[in-house]
Amino acid sequence: MSKVQNDLLSSPIAQWLGASRHEGDVFYLQFHERHIGNPSIRAIHGGVVASFLEVIAQCVMAETAEGDYTPQAVNADIDYLRSTRAEDM
Repeated sequence: MSKVQNDLLSSPIAQWLGASRHEGDVFYLQFHERHIGNPSIRAIHGGVVASFLEVIAQCVMAETAEGDYTPQAVNADIDYLRSTRAEDM
């Protein structure tokens, strides 16, 4: 893992999310009760999912970037097809 990727996964938002990288290209979001957006159906908030995807996107872009800079996501569209479960992703 590069220094930039390590910095991204050590950032405050990644730490709050519980984001980590496992072997290869496997990224992991550890479930926390604070991720619940709708307590009646125990679904993870869409902002948590979107933030996790942005951190992952930056990590993947950092793999191919030249130099030692942090890539920034400019725009992302996410279509939520169903609610999430209260579990690790």
